[in-house]
Amino acid sequence: MAILPHQKSTEIIIINLREMIHNILNKLINKENPIKYINSSPDNYFTFSILLIIMGTLLLLLSNLMKN
Repeated sequence: MAILPHQKSTEIIIINLREMIHNILNKLINKENPIKYINSSPDNYFTFSILLIIMGTLLLLLSNLMKN
């Protein structure tokens, strides 16, 4: 029985995030579309959603700092 993406340990999720950022940047540098990579597995869906949540939170914090 496979472990679902949200049941993995934090270390594995962080490693997957790092690998996903690296792979997406490589695809963008090579002028390829990273959507196929993101859609390739449920783990990539989960990792990309975590990446979007982290980036959105950082942008929200940055905008609040710049407003004050």
